[in-house]
Amino acid sequence: MTVTLHGFSLHATQFDAMALATATLNGIPSLRYVLYKGTLEQRICFYTNYDSQKSRELDANPRASLAFFWPTAFMQVRVVGSVEKLSSSQSDAYFASRPFLSQLAAVASNQSKELSSFDQLEQKFAGLKKNYSPTRPIPRPKNWGGYGLSPSYFEFWYGRENRMHHRRAFTKGENGLWTDKILSP
Repeated sequence: MTVTLHGFSLHATQFDAMALATATLNGIPSLRYVLYKGTLEQRICFYTNYDSQKSRELDANPRASLAFFWPTAFMQVRVVGSVEKLSSSQSDAYFASRPFLSQLAAVASNQSKELSSFDQLEQKFAGLKKNYSPTRPIPRPKNWGGYGLSPSYFEFWYGRENRMHHRRAFTKGENGLWTDKILSP
């Protein structure tokens, strides 16, 4: 698969997982994997529950870093930028495209909230499954939607067995133009 963003091509055989790093206003970092869901309007997109820890951190500090790593290709890409919520219509369109059971899981889960037992969540999921079907659309929960990261920095790392890795960084200037530099491994 090849994805082109801001004129830079990202090549991968498995391109659906990316690490997302956020931080609170007091600087405590938080890292987790999310699913890469394409690009919209030059932004790298992912979707989540707006009540989750990552969403609360992005509301407080709308800057984040992403990392893609493909061990079989011995390649890594780091991206830094500002993050904004996607529009309701963009979130609605993606939610409607999700598999039925994934839609149900998004409705059932109060992401990052403590459960008294996993059975509690499974019962809620089963109840929703009785009320909806693949032919009866499930409305997108208002507390669920997308984010898009607008890159201001890309770093490409191409590993080599001799540890003489190739690194190249691209930085977006205030004028909107990109500059690049080669970095020592």
